[in-house]
Amino acid sequence: MYNPIRRPERSRQRRNTVLAQMIKRDLLDASFLEEHRADSVGAVYQSSAITKSIAPHFAEAVRKELVVFAEQTGLDIYDDGLIAYTTLDSRMQAMAQAAVDSVLPCLEAVADWEWSDVGTDERVWSISSCDYKELDIEPWSGFWKKQPTLLQNLVRNTDRYRRAIQRGQDRAELTRELLADAAFLDSVKSEKTRLETGFVAMDPQTGFIKAWIGGRELGKDWYDHVSIAERQPGSTFKPFVYTAAIDNGWSPYETFVDDSVHIVDDIGNVWSPGNSGDMSGLPMTLREGLARSKNTITAQLIEQVGPSEAAFYARRMGITSSLDEVYSLALGTSDVKLLEMTSAYSTFANGGLLYSPTLIWRIEDRMGNLLFEAQPSPSEALSEATAYTMVDMMRAVIRMNGGSGVRMVAEYKMG
Repeated sequence: MYNPIRRPERSRQRRNTVLAQMIKRDLLDASFLEEHRADSVGAVYQSSAITKSIAPHFAEAVRKELVVFAEQTGLDIYDDGLIAYTTLDSRMQAMAQAAVDSVLPCLEAVADWEWSDVGTDERVWSISSCDYKELDIEPWSGFWKKQPTLLQNLVRNTDRYRRAIQRGQDRAELTRELLADAAFLDSVKSEKTRLETGFVAMDPQTGFIKAWIGGRELGKDWYDHVSIAERQPGSTFKPFVYTAAIDNGWSPYETFVDDSVHIVDDIGNVWSPGNSGDMSGLPMTLREGLARSKNTITAQLIEQVGPSEAAFYARRMGITSSLDEVYSLALGTSDVKLLEMTSAYSTFANGGLLYSPTLIWRIEDRMGNLLFEAQPSPSEALSEATAYTMVDMMRAVIRMNGGSGVRMVAEYKMG
């Protein structure tokens, strides 16, 4: 009778009745009801079909698009029997899931090593990330030793701590007790240092999404790391800076010196980025600077090209998140979504043409009548020559001896 999905108006009225009763019993201020009386219930339906699908985050993204389509056409996605045909390829989805299941534990092992207290000056112990799983170390031990207050705060944010406080246990005594529980602390540390992931595969010639993994465990976490999560892209943003340069007439063989950099912005702030490794002090071409992911070279390039120009090309290629037009943008300091980055990178593979990501290619009513059919229509983000040059430069990331892609060696190799 009051189903918020099928009967939203009845549900809203019933909610307001409950709020009125709370006001009558002095449990709620009357102004709250007046302010929110017209608000929708805002319930979100998660069907078992979505939860149990091979791509639950993708299915949820499709559902959201169908809701928008239904609102625009006056239909109801729950009552009108709409039939949606998606772009997902079940075989590619299975391969994507296998890749995540295989590679993510290896990358997690690298993080465990990097944040441990193992004394070494060599950051890269092996070119194969999976070798790190064989190391006998205490994961993240160096990090936790430097963050004792953080660990206490995390303990106080657990369900076990909150339940004990509700039972009346003394806070200080409880904190000491939990910090002395090794098994409990291990579980807290493991949960907070657990890597998450997002994976999306898109056909660059149509924009059709072929695989979509929004999180590490299917159906357990609805936070989508493909279309919702915004993260700093780091060095994967560098190609946009190089693209801006190449498209404005720079040669891949222009050189900068791989040495310390000090860039002063308009208000006097000094930016001095370094490399993850040593600086050679030698001249280096743009091609080699990108292949070796040299921060010093990219920093000097954006100083010449300009942050606004780099941001312009990123937006032109499909980045829609807000970008801070500062010099550090070159090193990927502005948060973006994975789906945006995938779409933007597709322009390189597609000769400079940009297709918007497409999840649904056809919608029919219950009688099979066509209501919608996707018509991929590209926009020219780059010239074909610029796209070709950038693809050739990025191939060097893998092929050049010492290129930055070497550490990605695992069961799934880039070629």
